[in-house]
Amino acid sequence: MVGVAPGDSIDSAYRRFIRDMMAHGTFWELERARYYVSKGEIERAKRRKIYKTKRKRARARRKLRGKQV
Repeated sequence: MVGVAPGDSIDSAYRRFIRDMMAHGTFWELERARYYVSKGEIERAKRRKIYKTKRKRARARRKLRGKQV
């Protein structure tokens, strides 16, 4: 939080505010939260990928079996 005095410039207060945010790592935390992917979401994506691969392989096997007959 940055206070602004009556004679203080808005630009200088804004620069102080940015400096304060950088010093406390607030910008870094905001960026990390923006792109954060939970562990559960990663695991669900892996399971979906495995399931999709199994379906494709089974379909290909069935297709091959049909052509050989």
